[in-house]
Amino acid sequence: MTLVSMVGALDALVEELVPRAREMLVEHQAQALIDQARGQEPEATARVGDAGLEAIRVAVQKVLNERLGSFDSSPRGTGAKRWEDMLRHAGLQAQPERPIPSDLDQALTEVVALRHVLAHRAGRVDARALAQAPSLRYADGDLVRVTHADYLVYSAALWTYGEEVVRRLLGELAPAPPLADWRQNHTFNA
Repeated sequence: MTLVSMVGALDALVEELVPRAREMLVEHQAQALIDQARGQEPEATARVGDAGLEAIRVAVQKVLNERLGSFDSSPRGTGAKRWEDMLRHAGLQAQPERPIPSDLDQALTEVVALRHVLAHRAGRVDARALAQAPSLRYADGDLVRVTHADYLVYSAALWTYGEEVVRRLLGELAPAPPLADWRQNHTFNA
């Protein structure tokens, strides 16, 4: 059940992070435009006054939010795509210079499919899970048995991806998780 909880925690991180990060970006951009106007047109902005500039800032935020459009705030799908589709709405998607390795994506795909099986199918693999994660070593109707080795791989995948999301948000303030060596990124004595 730990893996189910870890998937849920990653879902919650992204689900809560994206709207807040997007809100911060919009507020920052609107304030940057006001500051730029103050620097380039000090007399005009002085005539508008603080109350007028505040109204303009709020209007700019509204326009930026409208241009960005709405999005579904619940993770959908499997693998890294489950979270990347949402993270894109806050500019926190994977960058070309730091892509998600295919084996990490495969592990994330498998663990999300297994999460569904464990949480909703009493641990019995179904055709849906096999279609989502063809690399699973189970057949339709099999009972999932998460071995210690499986746990290490899946927990390392979830942990590394979660660290990567935090790194994207914090930039240089957060250490970069080892995407190439993600399989080693698990808790000792797990």
